[in-house]
Amino acid sequence: MKQYPVNLKIEYSEKSNKLTALFRLVLIIPIILILALIAPAEAFSIAIALMILFREKYPKWWFDWNVGITKFIYRIAAYGLLMRDEYPSTEDEQAVQVDIPYPDTKKD
Repeated sequence: MKQYPVNLKIEYSEKSNKLTALFRLVLIIPIILILALIAPAEAFSIAIALMILFREKYPKWWFDWNVGITKFIYRIAAYGLLMRDEYPSTEDEQAVQVDIPYPDTKKD
């Protein structure tokens, strides 16, 4: 089995709440607004590219922030696409796990 550097695992629930499926489009609006407020930091990818190019290092705190945003996006997607019933948390990983290793820019 081939090992991939990034892994995504979503634990599907056997029995889903069909009543909330009708209201997901309305229920997901507030959490998408929160994402829209915190995600513009992703727009600084040019700064990240310059740091990697000249300093040969991806700042760990920036990497952790981007991984946290990525996990949050996947929790929202799993909820909106009816894969999970629990409302996306801004803190807990819930049943969506994303493993992204810290890149070694000098080795790669």
